[in-house]
Amino acid sequence: MSVTAAPPDQAAAISVSCPAFSSTVILASSDSTAAGSFFVPAWSSIARAGLAAQAAAALAPINTARLEIWPSFTHFLPQRSPTSAAASTILQPAIASCNRLHQELDATAGKQAAATQTQEGTKTAMPNATIRDVAREASVSVASVSRALNGATNIRPELRDHIRDVANRLGYVPHAGARNLSLARSSTIGVVVPDLHGEFFSELLRGMDRQASELGLHLLLMVMHGEADRGVTALHAMRGRVDGLVVMAPQIASDELFQHLPRTMPSVLVNCAPHDGVRAELRVDNVAGAVAVIEHLAAGGCRRIVHIAGPEGNIDARERLQGTREACARLGLDLRVIDGDFLEDSGTAAIATLQAERADYDAVFAANDMMAVGALMALKRADIAVPGKVAVAGFDNIPLTRLISPALTTASIDIAEFGARAVVRLAGLIDGAADDTLEWRAPIVMPRESTRQYPKTTTENPIRRGDRE
Repeated sequence: MSVTAAPPDQAAAISVSCPAFSSTVILASSDSTAAGSFFVPAWSSIARAGLAAQAAAALAPINTARLEIWPSFTHFLPQRSPTSAAASTILQPAIASCNRLHQELDATAGKQAAATQTQEGTKTAMPNATIRDVAREASVSVASVSRALNGATNIRPELRDHIRDVANRLGYVPHAGARNLSLARSSTIGVVVPDLHGEFFSELLRGMDRQASELGLHLLLMVMHGEADRGVTALHAMRGRVDGLVVMAPQIASDELFQHLPRTMPSVLVNCAPHDGVRAELRVDNVAGAVAVIEHLAAGGCRRIVHIAGPEGNIDARERLQGTREACARLGLDLRVIDGDFLEDSGTAAIATLQAERADYDAVFAANDMMAVGALMALKRADIAVPGKVAVAGFDNIPLTRLISPALTTASIDIAEFGARAVVRLAGLIDGAADDTLEWRAPIVMPRESTRQYPKTTTENPIRRGDRE
């Protein structure tokens, strides 16, 4: 039972409500048409439990309280809004009676459960069963059904089991929309990604979806197709539909991203553009990963490196190019950069350009695995030995890299686990956790047959995990 006072922008009123009665009693109101009105509750579950007399006894003090409060209600009217403090004090006997009635309802329902058990086997599922049907069959209130099915702890275990058995027998399925409204949750998280092409995104989304399913959540996916405007549209479209967002939008400038991503919306950023804000964020340390690949190639004797870069304006591509340049300069290696677009065909085209120019090079490092695969296949078609004459390495460790021949050396992150981690952190934010940590993932080189330092007995170790200050 609860006592409430109307908000200031409504007619002054004090009322009492109780889920067991499925009604509200207006104790006092400045609206003359509602003043002193007393609504008779629905008695179905109470009458079935044989507790009509007890219910009447519980209502008696409520009516007494109404009669006491109404004459003095004029004292509340001069204030900005009425207060329920005085009403709560007067209503203490009514609240106590209501609590006793709840206990008797639950106890009676438990006793009746055994009696109805023998009849349950003969009753079949009810088409379009509602929560009221379950309450009627279980001889409990609608509020008790709601508590039992939503996992509330303030209900006896044996009664909860009885209600769930009845719900299963009737074929009752809670209405997701109604449940979400009552919980102010959609049980859906939004995911904004720049593209779906290639194995990287399929692995990323596989990890996200698997983790979301384990947490009882659903994914709502929107794809930018490389266009920043589509990303902004996606952020707007998600509002009101999801409980939180995982945003992987490297094409959107940080100022514009934060302008369209309210601070009140739980969100986790994944490899977005650099910024000075404080947000929950996951980032791949692309610079460190590229440096590690160049060091691996140099250790195998490579001195003339070709880097097939990713698309201009992509933050991952820019950081991998930065790491490549830094490592080559420090190690005294020759470097040539050829533009690419993260697609296999650009890796093939890069090798065609090099062959047409009769270029002198002994290693190709592509900014992602798909371009590396394209380059490797082109080298094989040109009868250029890999890694005998040219070593090839990529970045991401997509599943395909283990299946081609020769298997591709790559900078490795566990892509599926990376996506799952974003969902775990978002779920924590939705539940109220404080999280504004920037979490870095440092890739490691996964040496395979396409480079000269491939160790035959290597076991593919999991990615290192850690934060960078």
